[in-house]
Amino acid sequence: MRKFLCLAALAITVLSFNSCTTEKDDTPDWGVADAFDDFLFKKYEPDTLTRTIVFKRNADSKKDSTTRNSSIVLRLVRSSLDSLDNMIPVLESDAQLFIDGQPAKNNTFKVAPETERLKIGILLSKEMTAKEDHTYRFYLEMDNPGYERVNEMTVDKGKVYLNGLKTMLKIKVRHHANILKVIVTLAVLILAALLLLWLTIFKYIFFRSVHYDSMQIIYMDGETRKGAPSLIDISGARKIIFSDNPPAQSFLNRIFTRKIVTETNSFWEKEATATPGTEESLDFTETISDDMNTIYTSKGVILDTNGPRRPFEVKKKGSNVRALISIQ
Repeated sequence: MRKFLCLAALAITVLSFNSCTTEKDDTPDWGVADAFDDFLFKKYEPDTLTRTIVFKRNADSKKDSTTRNSSIVLRLVRSSLDSLDNMIPVLESDAQLFIDGQPAKNNTFKVAPETERLKIGILLSKEMTAKEDHTYRFYLEMDNPGYERVNEMTVDKGKVYLNGLKTMLKIKVRHHANILKVIVTLAVLILAALLLLWLTIFKYIFFRSVHYDSMQIIYMDGETRKGAPSLIDISGARKIIFSDNPPAQSFLNRIFTRKIVTETNSFWEKEATATPGTEESLDFTETISDDMNTIYTSKGVILDTNGPRRPFEVKKKGSNVRALISIQ
């Protein structure tokens, strides 16, 4: 009487894997590993690709005393690089075999005689999934415990492969972009584009600069000049601040909003400013107080006609101290 074991391998329910593709070869798809490169805190961790294998013994195998208590030993192997006929074990550092959720030591496990089905999973290492769009082919090798036939095929002693000699467990590695990297890259590109637009166009629209190159200020006490004239380079400035203690402009503020020029003198007890008016003028704004210490704003216009011979005059209240401002 012939003794044989009938194995329906890779034939039923797929328990867990990401996706499945169909190709024109006879190799069954075990699963697809959707991998991506690590980026920041979003790291790729390979998934265990799991399927169920059904083991089915025929009546003769169950009755025969030499085979009914025989365990099948299965191991994960692959062909060597020098010969497709030479099979070598798959190292756990490359791929780990799982049986019913538990790792199989040395990628080898025994199938008890009474076993009817097993959940078999394969977990590729992170190094193996680093190869973009790559296909791995493994074999489930079986140590023949004395069966004369497996899957209706006559076998000799030694090792056989499930479902025929050409059966391979094909796993495809399919690389995708890291979604976090895509989002961050797009955000950086958008911010860079907006920054470039701001620095080259919008900054000059929202922050106009004065249309003059220089400003001269002479401080007078009556008819006596107090110190040397103050010469200020105002070309490209969006504002001129007059104060006895003007604030410093930060580097980033200057880059993004154009420069602010300051004039420091004890004459300016309260801050005054000059900003672009029309193309031919500057709007001068001064903060002053009246006899009741009520603070209010005084405004004036410095014209292009306010040269050294006809300066714009700012007088300190209740005194003959003046500041004569001319532009050119």
